Amino acid sequence: MNARGRGSSVGEKIMAAARKLANEKPLDQIGLSEVARVAGVSWPTVKRHVGSKQQLRGRLLGEQPELATNLRDTRTRLLDAAERVVARVGYESATLDDVAAEAGLTKGAVYWHFDSKTSLLLALLERYSKEELGALTADLQGVAGTEVQHALSRFCAAQLSRLDQNPDSARLFVELLAHCREGELRERLTGHVGATQAAVAGLFRALEEEHKPAAELDAGALAALWVALFQGVVLNVALRGSLPEANALSAKAVRLFSRALEPAVRAKARLRR
Repeated sequence: MNARGRGSSVGEKIMAAARKLANEKPLDQIGLSEVARVAGVSWPTVKRHVGSKQQLRGRLLGEQPELATNLRDTRTRLLDAAERVVARVGYESATLDDVAAEAGLTKGAVYWHFDSKTSLLLALLERYSKEELGALTADLQGVAGTEVQHALSRFCAAQLSRLDQNPDSARLFVELLAHCREGELRERLTGHVGATQAAVAGLFRALEEEHKPAAELDAGALAALWVALFQGVVLNVALRGSLPEANALSAKAVRLFSRALEPAVRAKARLRR
């Protein structure tokens, strides 16, 4: 057999070993050294034929796309575990070993997805932002076309309900704020807050169509004030771990924001008489 044939044979042997391992465990738990052991070749030989572990993963996913499900499940487990660990001990004290242990996975599985604590924190922010904005959009759709105070009350209740069900999210948000000096994290967090304000402004614009607010309080200003207030509630939950006082504060806030619209509501009522 010529050198080219031997090379092809070795490459096929390596990929066969990789496929065998992929059917036994998640992709992020498969390293080049383990493939080498199963294939009966050296680690440099595996690297020469398949490249990095990321390239090997790409080849396996190309052959068996269904393997991505396990990969996503593992990443989700790691992010869930990281959120609990960060909420419990704080970002500074948390380690990747802690996250791996909390998830019931190896440290190698953590490093497959996240090459550092910073990349893990960014991934937590990305997920937090996506989930919060998605829920916020659903909340806004749920109050469309309703009376002002009722709309604000339902909107606020939906936000508080999510916070009550997952207080760890409040602690995570505080940790994200505490580390926003880091350039990329600051940029993404600023983008999240901006997107949140824009979404809430949509609610106030919808209310403006029926009841024009006072001139000095346009939709953008009201949204900025609402988001700032709710972030204060989040801080309250992070510090106290409970919602009773936050509920009372939010009820007062709903009345306050409703009153910002009252002059126009009363004027419109007089015109209808």
